[in-house]
Amino acid sequence: RFFDAVQILERLVDIDNRFRTRHLQRLITLHMRLGSPTQAALFARDLIKATPNSPESHRIYAEIAFEVGKNEQAIVALRQAIDLAPRDNTSRLVLASHFSKTNQTNQALELYWEALKHQRDWSGRKQLIGEMAPLYKNHGDSEQFLRRVDQFYKVDSDRYETRRLVAMFWQAMGDHKRASFILQQLIAERPGDEGLLRQIVDCFQLLSNPTAAIKYQSQLVDLTGDFKDIEFLT
Repeated sequence: RFFDAVQILERLVDIDNRFRTRHLQRLITLHMRLGSPTQAALFARDLIKATPNSPESHRIYAEIAFEVGKNEQAIVALRQAIDLAPRDNTSRLVLASHFSKTNQTNQALELYWEALKHQRDWSGRKQLIGEMAPLYKNHGDSEQFLRRVDQFYKVDSDRYETRRLVAMFWQAMGDHKRASFILQQLIAERPGDEGLLRQIVDCFQLLSNPTAAIKYQSQLVDLTGDFKDIEFLT
């Protein structure tokens, strides 16, 4: 059945220019399902030729190229994808992950810092810090992160953001005592920040400090009135 579909799609690629891109994408998917990544890579190359300005096309080829061991070609394709959509972190994070897995720590960290610059929501930033922390921990160089994050926000009005990132970093590093100290200061400034309250409750739970955890959970309940938050206190 799949082989018949492949033959039909290959024919459509040649005769149906209007939907050629869609046919190529389906061909790539089918070849991957059939366990033919080398063939899929050839069609991914055709996809790039058909849509040279699409970062997704370059990323599709890169992911297949990694699978067949063409790492250098994959890296080139991902860098092209990043150039085409510099504010989109998708390709940047695929490349950062590759560098991280292959112990190319400096390259990975540079890409994570770039991603952090373009990431606006805190859940996304927390995830990025979670990726960066082990790289700094493995090299025993948490001070480098602190220096770098200080440069990240140079304006005085952004000191709050800097401290929040540092708290996330210490949490990801497993130093919940340092993280909780910073979070307490931040909550004193912004007691209505739900994300901070959840973060510090997690910290105090991991520190086996139920008294402090309940204190901040109570603040969270007053703020949200959510049944799940109330349930924590019972």
